[in-house]
Amino acid sequence: MTGGQFKYHLHEDCSGFAFGSRNFHLDILKLYFAPKEPGGSSIPLKFNFGLHSVLFKILAIFAPHFDNRSYINQFMYAIVNIAGKQFKVTKDQQIYAPKMQGEVDASVEFDQVLFADNEGQVSIGAPMLDGAKVSAKILGHVKGDKVIVFKKKRRKGYKKKRGHRQQYTKIQIEDIVL
Repeated sequence: MTGGQFKYHLHEDCSGFAFGSRNFHLDILKLYFAPKEPGGSSIPLKFNFGLHSVLFKILAIFAPHFDNRSYINQFMYAIVNIAGKQFKVTKDQQIYAPKMQGEVDASVEFDQVLFADNEGQVSIGAPMLDGAKVSAKILGHVKGDKVIVFKKKRRKGYKKKRGHRQQYTKIQIEDIVL
């Protein structure tokens, strides 16, 4: 496929461009193709097949994720220390943490919150945030994928094959309190 061209129209505020019914927002993708025209109308862009065609294919794959930009900075997240490992968590997120004590459907709280972002308001702990808590519910105790440990010494007839499955606790984040 050589010699073909796609026609795009840049939005008037230079925030993105449109191809058919799809909108591509350049500020999210950090791509700026052309400056704003002084008259305020959209600038038609023409891309030849080749490197720009590859770029178009990549953008077409991710375009449904960028059509609605209302998700930017509208959620709270925190970085919390759970059993010696740090997790970035949001409300209603399910994560697999190292195995911990507790029954299924039991409620647990984690008070070792290192960092929190509440719709753009950033709080950084030194080393922990005072009064911040993350509450969660235990959904179950599960095992991870099997890891095969194989040892062999050549020409000695020595072979050992062992398997290991790490145990995890599946938890769901219910609330983040700052």
